[in-house]
Amino acid sequence: MLRSHIAFIFLLIFPLIAQAEEGIIVTGKGTMSVKPDVAFTVASIVSQDVDAKKAYSLNVITSEKVFNSLENVGVYPVDKKPSSRIKVIGYIKTSNFNVSPKYESRIIDGVRQSVFVGYVVRNNINIKVIDIEKIAIILDALTRSGVSGIGGITFDLDDKEVIKNEARRLAMRNAVHKAEIYASAADVKVGQIILIKEGSIDYRPIAMNDQAFRGASAPEELPIAIGDIDISVVINAKFAIDSN
Repeated sequence: MLRSHIAFIFLLIFPLIAQAEEGIIVTGKGTMSVKPDVAFTVASIVSQDVDAKKAYSLNVITSEKVFNSLENVGVYPVDKKPSSRIKVIGYIKTSNFNVSPKYESRIIDGVRQSVFVGYVVRNNINIKVIDIEKIAIILDALTRSGVSGIGGITFDLDDKEVIKNEARRLAMRNAVHKAEIYASAADVKVGQIILIKEGSIDYRPIAMNDQAFRGASAPEELPIAIGDIDISVVINAKFAIDSN
């Protein structure tokens, strides 16, 4: 009796299982290639002296010089509103300001010892460039104003989600196109969509080697060739087969 009940239930649900397995399953991919519209870099101001107050004062003097130099070319602190007549090409913000003691390893009386040599004050300045065609001018202003070093430059998109959404639309269109090709080859029609599942999103800002911009000897015009940023979205989609 139990076996007959199981067999009866199987006969009832088998068509549903078979129907669930029916359909056209495809992968869609959409890629958007766009020019970056913002850039980011970090400049460091480092000062050192045996007296902590003097090391701090030296850093403040250099920092003010750097900020003034950047404002002269149109780069302002994020909390400062420039005149409407001034063209703003970027924003700056101080981060990771710290004071730390510095020690050096020296041999004294035949014994290697750690010797205090002074204090180091480090001030990092984050820079967001909103007019990337002017980035060479900003780098030149930084190096001429006495920064200790400039980090690498990252070219990015200010509103990534807008571009990602366009890539998603392209991925969906690609999935529909593939489903139609398979349906045509099988002499069937594509029905309603059953499932959409987002897979991977490939997005990589453009990073440039920082070695080309370190030190204080950058020319007035730096030959920077900026490529495109690619954003790719991959989805999985399942379509029903239209039996009509």
